[in-house]
Amino acid sequence: MELLVTLAVLAVVLGLAAPDMQRFLARRAVVAHVDAFTSSIRLTRAEAIKRGETVSMCVSSDQATCLAGAGATWDQGWLIFVDRDASGTLDAGDDDQLVRSEPALRGSGGVTTDPAGRTSVTFRSNGLATGAALNITFQPKLSADDPGYSDYEKQVCVSLQGRARSC
Repeated sequence: MELLVTLAVLAVVLGLAAPDMQRFLARRAVVAHVDAFTSSIRLTRAEAIKRGETVSMCVSSDQATCLAGAGATWDQGWLIFVDRDASGTLDAGDDDQLVRSEPALRGSGGVTTDPAGRTSVTFRSNGLATGAALNITFQPKLSADDPGYSDYEKQVCVSLQGRARSC
């Protein structure tokens, strides 16, 4: 009898704690993804300055080639590479050099692509980004109806000066 009462109390406690634990894990995943992305942006910019060459970061699902188009999203992973022809894509024939590859984001609720559909960001040797500023949104792995959804959603903005920040 005591065991049944203990199990019933445990079931009630777990039932109350499960939604909060799910939100906690979703929030931690978003924070980890934002940190990984901004760290990679900073590395890309620092490598461009250090090497005195153009360095790019692009979406990649296979850790070997850049993706572009509607199906390419930053949660698939990315590549950082010396981009000698400043094309924004890793080209073996152009003597581009891979610096780092990042795998797909685990536990991601998705990433809303840049409004302009940009799947790469390029930094010149002076540390300035080419093209337009990059803005992407990291979403939690929660239902959009969850009251904490909008609180856990984070946006990263990369300015033309190459500064990555939460916005």
